[in-house]
Amino acid sequence: MASLKTIFKLSNKGTCFENITINPRDGTLLVTRTDCPEVWRVDPVTGEGSCLVTIPDVASVTGICRLTDRAFALGAGNFDPTTGPEAGSWSIWILELFPNNEQPGLRKVAAIPPIGFINGIATWDANTVLATDCANGKVYSVDISKRDTFEVALEDETMTVPAGAPLPIGINGIKVHRTPSQTFVYYTTTMRMSLYRVPVSAELKAIGPVETLHSGSIVDDFIVLESSGTIYLCTHNENVVITISPDHQESKTVAGHKKKLDLAGCTACVLGQDGKRLYVCTNGGNSEPVDGITEPASIVELNLA
Repeated sequence: MASLKTIFKLSNKGTCFENITINPRDGTLLVTRTDCPEVWRVDPVTGEGSCLVTIPDVASVTGICRLTDRAFALGAGNFDPTTGPEAGSWSIWILELFPNNEQPGLRKVAAIPPIGFINGIATWDANTVLATDCANGKVYSVDISKRDTFEVALEDETMTVPAGAPLPIGINGIKVHRTPSQTFVYYTTTMRMSLYRVPVSAELKAIGPVETLHSGSIVDDFIVLESSGTIYLCTHNENVVITISPDHQESKTVAGHKKKLDLAGCTACVLGQDGKRLYVCTNGGNSEPVDGITEPASIVELNLA
């Protein structure tokens, strides 16, 4: 098991860090919140964190992905933990960071009324972002070089909410992974408790069957290591991070425990710049308390060395 330590924690319970990425220029972490429309910046060395930007006219920020060394895409809209997501409220924004702590740039590039709930987002290329519609089981491609330009790129039964599911949570996290011979889109579908991948063409069309890589966990967001193909998967209410081997034949818990608060409600993760540390964001167990106890949302460092 990897050793772990909490490097940052919000002040109040009832908070939720939803997704996380890293700023390659300085190694700071950029983290979204669904309990309010904020993106936070956390320094993993000093343990200091603060609100970086607030998205106007929405209630929540969900996915985040890096486009360039200074530009990041965000998914934003209205989500309420009691009533759920508001269909038609979702959009993609661009966050730009500038040197010398200048005020970040923030602009909306696409309102996407057909989407019921943007959850994960991923970079396809310099001008295209993929966004999962968690409610309707689809992947949209969004042209961020133009205004309000989007289309359904991928859809499959494995992305949908199965009949009888206790929560309307379909496709969740998404990543693009390129090997020398093939490009894959990886995704999790929470209520199907599975991680999948599908081979795609350069035109972002499915060119082969969907493969099931892991089943039996309450899957949330994840990363696929570019160098090896190893996967680190957050399991939300199960409160553990799982690692899956490159051949997808072996999976094991790398950190956390169902009955502990260390990684309670772990939602997403990102690899540190040294390749030896994994940074995990949590919701503090808000969606499923541990023996009735919750904590504020936090950032936890796992030492993989």
